[in-house]
Amino acid sequence: MRYAKDFLTSVVYEIRFSPILALKKDAPAAYQTLIQTEFPHVEEQLELGVSAAVTAQSALQANIQEQKSIWVFMIPDRTAALSVACDFLRLEFRRYPGIERMKADFGLLWEKFQATYPVQTLTRAGLRYINQVSLPTGDALDWKGYIGQHLIDAALGVGRSDGSRLARSWHEMHWTAEDHRMAFRFGIFNSDFPSPVAHREFILDYDCFSIGESPAAAAVELLGRYNGYVDVMFEASIGDELRHVMGAG
Repeated sequence: MRYAKDFLTSVVYEIRFSPILALKKDAPAAYQTLIQTEFPHVEEQLELGVSAAVTAQSALQANIQEQKSIWVFMIPDRTAALSVACDFLRLEFRRYPGIERMKADFGLLWEKFQATYPVQTLTRAGLRYINQVSLPTGDALDWKGYIGQHLIDAALGVGRSDGSRLARSWHEMHWTAEDHRMAFRFGIFNSDFPSPVAHREFILDYDCFSIGESPAAAAVELLGRYNGYVDVMFEASIGDELRHVMGAG
């Protein structure tokens, strides 16, 4: 279902593949030329690979194994970012444009990437939606009608009679299908932890990702398919009061 409003703070689609040696050695200058009109801002980040081992003297020893460059291209208002590394491509929206626009945008970016660095096989594809449902008024622990009752029951659990106040209730579930997995994290995370819950916020975090390899040509199709799986779970997670707040689009 489409809504006029959403509570999404991040929507991420990431595909992974075997390392491209050219991107290990050089920056993606040719690719930047193809996308710089839409993504004019760029910054380089470094990711450190670290290994840890316990020595004979029971000391923890950490070794930096490898530095990996990640180039982050951003649109002018920085609400969308495309991250490029030697072994992954990641598109993230802070302001979600809808699945059809996301598919179109990713499809074009992936087509241009393939024209520069051909990839045959995806080792992983994953789509993640993070909803931070925030209501300005009402009891911080009252979610009746807004969130599915089964999730409310899990989040609120068993109350205490000693005057204690809830500070956090965070839960994680996983499902495995033939060709994909779904991780679902939900609850009252409470950004003010360990202080008691004072704000009416409920997190619904869906992460759907592939099992095994997929053809590179299926990247856009997987994005649409995983969106469908997440959409079904989201509808099963919310109540009619929240649908009213969001408005059917």
